[in-house]
Amino acid sequence: MRRIQLPTKVSTFLTLVAVLLALFLGGCETPGRRVTFTQALPKQHQIGANDTITVMVEAVQGVSVVDYEKQRLAQSIKQIIDAKKMNNAVSGPKHNYELEVLLTQYEKGNRFARFMLVGLGQIHIDAHVSVLALPERTKVGGFDFERTFARGGIISGFTTFEPVEEEFAEGVAEAAMKGCALPYHYWVVC
Repeated sequence: MRRIQLPTKVSTFLTLVAVLLALFLGGCETPGRRVTFTQALPKQHQIGANDTITVMVEAVQGVSVVDYEKQRLAQSIKQIIDAKKMNNAVSGPKHNYELEVLLTQYEKGNRFARFMLVGLGQIHIDAHVSVLALPERTKVGGFDFERTFARGGIISGFTTFEPVEEEFAEGVAEAAMKGCALPYHYWVVC
């Protein structure tokens, strides 16, 4: 049996390609969008096109979040709701709501650690969200939302906190508008 030997340059190139592929694809992201409804959101209180909403973001004691980050997150959630509520087929009279987002975990993680090994340097944003009907501030729904980013490899080494925060904002907005009827890429517990 004759053995085929590749030239040294080709062999080195193929080894380099294999190593780079392993680094780029060196991890898999956990399906980190979990919604657990603590109080089911009735159909008549899902946010629709006619409704107005305000968003307040606060953090539990021990969770360090700067005021401008809270404001940025609240503004992001509101903008997403305002953009998507026109497509929400909920009909009925106009309601005013306040979305109260209480951050229970807000960790930006470490890009270098994520680059080195899957599971290290994870990004976590968790919150308890209450949907309040105004002006009485009656709680009409509530859910816990968790967003985790734990991918490894080069791609995650370049992942910043902002895209994960934006996905968190989008998930909170969708849960407030659709209740238990969320798309497939969420783990939903109703």
